[in-house]
Amino acid sequence: MQRLAVCIPLVLLAMACVPPSIAPPQASEITVTRARVENLVGRNVRWGGEVASVTPTERKTCIEVIDRPLAHDGKPLHTGQTDSRFLACTPQFYPRGLYEGQDVTMTGTLEPPARGALDGLEHRYSRVAIVTLNFWPQPSASVVDHDGPRWKQPPGQRSQGYWW
Repeated sequence: MQRLAVCIPLVLLAMACVPPSIAPPQASEITVTRARVENLVGRNVRWGGEVASVTPTERKTCIEVIDRPLAHDGKPLHTGQTDSRFLACTPQFYPRGLYEGQDVTMTGTLEPPARGALDGLEHRYSRVAIVTLNFWPQPSASVVDHDGPRWKQPPGQRSQGYWW
């Protein structure tokens, strides 16, 4: 019994830990907007959000991300709040069209902002050189019973009827 009392909290603690690849770096309080307007090149960040687009080229792949606040485990929160968009680039190849709409968290080093177009208007993107990248699994569709809970008899037992 004592072993069980020790093991259960340890298992729960292990489940609540941040994946080591996206553990927050020292300077994780830098926002996307702040990085866009201040000269913070070379600083470490942990940012995440929803993938808006993926643009592979010969030398690198840049991922445009809709910025979202992160939970304690690094997973993006869909609270309706968004600071902006940012570009995250890596020498790895990621195909176009496969990751759009998926949640992502990354750590990396800030690079000089990049200019681009957003909805036909000129936009200045904060840009990150990716060190680690984590795509979060899409939630699976679940079946919802809209009729409410039902009482099910255990196998082999007959219904005794209602109590009244």
